[in-house]
Amino acid sequence: MTTKNVQDAVAEVERLEGEAENLAGQLASARRSARDAEHEIGTISARRKEIGLAVFREDPAAVEELAELRARATSAEETLEVSVGASEQLERRLGETKKALTEARVRVHREKYGELQNQSAALDAERDELGKRLAEVLDRQADLHLDMVNEVRQSGDGDEANRMFVSGNGTRDWLELTFARWLLR
Repeated sequence: MTTKNVQDAVAEVERLEGEAENLAGQLASARRSARDAEHEIGTISARRKEIGLAVFREDPAAVEELAELRARATSAEETLEVSVGASEQLERRLGETKKALTEARVRVHREKYGELQNQSAALDAERDELGKRLAEVLDRQADLHLDMVNEVRQSGDGDEANRMFVSGNGTRDWLELTFARWLLR
């Protein structure tokens, strides 16, 4: 059973993952746009050089083409400026989102830890009650074993009674075998 806190933390992680993915896509698009604009500016610059002599000679077609190149260059420069600005903002927002995502993932683990801790604490009373009951049973069994040793001793077989007393009733071995995985920690 997951608590609302864990569900909310997981939902926040999922939301931030989606936001990071979206921002990364926008950033890639802005960078592509900037590269395309730079390429366009380079192409325009090269073409201006090619038609430079014709423009200098006032060739009407070259002068008209130069005017078109200026308009394209202005547009490409604006696109480059906007794309670079957007890239910078998107990089910053993506960094902030990734940081928030890391914090949200930590929160998920903390919430799960808290939930598990509560579940473990809820078992304490049951463990204590079962431990008390087990101690009572083991006390009764130990008393019975001592009574058995005394009966053997009363029957006149002192050596057998001593062996039984020394070997115990097997409770220690049973406890170590049964609870070894918790005792060795």
